[in-house]
Amino acid sequence: MDTLSVALLPLILAFIMFALGLSMQIADIKYIAKEPKPFIIGFIAQLVLLPVVTFVLILLLKPAPAFAFGFMLLSFCPGGVTSNMLCTLLKGNLPLSVALTSVMSLVSIFTVPVLTAWALKAVRLTW
Repeated sequence: MDTLSVALLPLILAFIMFALGLSMQIADIKYIAKEPKPFIIGFIAQLVLLPVVTFVLILLLKPAPAFAFGFMLLSFCPGGVTSNMLCTLLKGNLPLSVALTSVMSLVSIFTVPVLTAWALKAVRLTW
């Protein structure tokens, strides 16, 4: 990537997130607080189910260790701004998507290092 792309990409993503945030209202946040079940399901699916499914697929497909570790690392990463943008384009539940992105981004500060260390040990043990 050239220098211009590297400089502009974070700014564009920040603008998209800002614009999506502007479309939210207090009622949207209250809805998530009143109906926490979809949020909890999404949170558990992203934090637990995705890494477990990825690990099972790695055990079944047996890719090279570097690819296995890379897949595991990707499964630990939170959804990003593009998931919110796609949610908007597909007329999905934007408040839920933004809430999941926000909370998962904060939680990932703690979970990614722990899960990465576990994945490294797991990949070493399976190969």
